Amino acid sequence: TMGPTTWIPRTHNVESHRLFYEVDKDPTAATDDDSAVSTKDKLLQSKKAVLGTLPKGACVIFDPRVLHCAGANNCKDPDATRAMFYFSFKNPRVDNPGCPSCSGYGLVNADIPMEALCEELQARVTGQGISPRLDMISASP
Repeated sequence: TMGPTTWIPRTHNVESHRLFYEVDKDPTAATDDDSAVSTKDKLLQSKKAVLGTLPKGACVIFDPRVLHCAGANNCKDPDATRAMFYFSFKNPRVDNPGCPSCSGYGLVNADIPMEALCEELQARVTGQGISPRLDMISASP
């Protein structure tokens, strides 16, 4: 189970992603210095992280290109764990300049208009309908 999300502000750019994913690293280059710090570690050490602890019922909206990760869930009570509903939107006019999408599970190109999504969610919540698209999304790993 995931704990709170940690974000690294101002990393939604190509430079930060190149450093984090070590794009320019030469895999054949040998180093004699075992204490050499990777570009990823240098980036993480040079930025201030923000922990997203939120009150019950809150939501967060952020640019998914910002480097982020889930923290540890230290909750000992299984009845106090959270349920999460996650979805993302991508503006088709905005290119992905070297920052990988986090809209995984084969849904990157899903074409679900907001109005249809809202209708299908409302029908699901009230038990008044089925939704093959929501079934597909919830069945994704």
